[in-house]
Amino acid sequence: MKVIFKIPIIGDFIAFLGYIFLRLTMPSACLLSGMQRLRYGTLIVWTPQNKKDAIVNGLELLRACDPEMYRRLTSKQHLIIVYSWKWKMANACGRFFGLHERYIEMGDQGVAMFFVQSLSLSEACPSINQSKRLPGDHMALRNVLDWMHSQSFRPSLIESYHKVVEKWEQKHPA
Repeated sequence: MKVIFKIPIIGDFIAFLGYIFLRLTMPSACLLSGMQRLRYGTLIVWTPQNKKDAIVNGLELLRACDPEMYRRLTSKQHLIIVYSWKWKMANACGRFFGLHERYIEMGDQGVAMFFVQSLSLSEACPSINQSKRLPGDHMALRNVLDWMHSQSFRPSLIESYHKVVEKWEQKHPA
């Protein structure tokens, strides 16, 4: 399937159709599954009621510790975040991200880190067709790790994320 997405016009067209399908069906599917929508400027978050406080607290932490990053998240990018329980979903069509239960379990810092990671991945590869890579997109997770250091996040969280970054960099060399 990745080969098809790399074909110049055809890949872009298929990715665009996938994007339109997600944009049209996601709100209905989320509402039918009992989720509620939170909107922060251009950021949309779909969450079950019992996870709302954790997500709001993570966003508030992000706003308090890095107002510029919060501004970029809520005004520059048009991201859609969906709480995804235990299902992994990252950067679908450059705009859709799944907030895995693990980030909620990490507390406010874990949720804030997830939003910074989503923003970084979206900026590194903003195309709806995710087969179109930009130079330096492999640095997205490394940039999140550096950001976590600059914000003095918990050492255990930084160490855990460092392992994720190293594993990702081994899979996706520059």
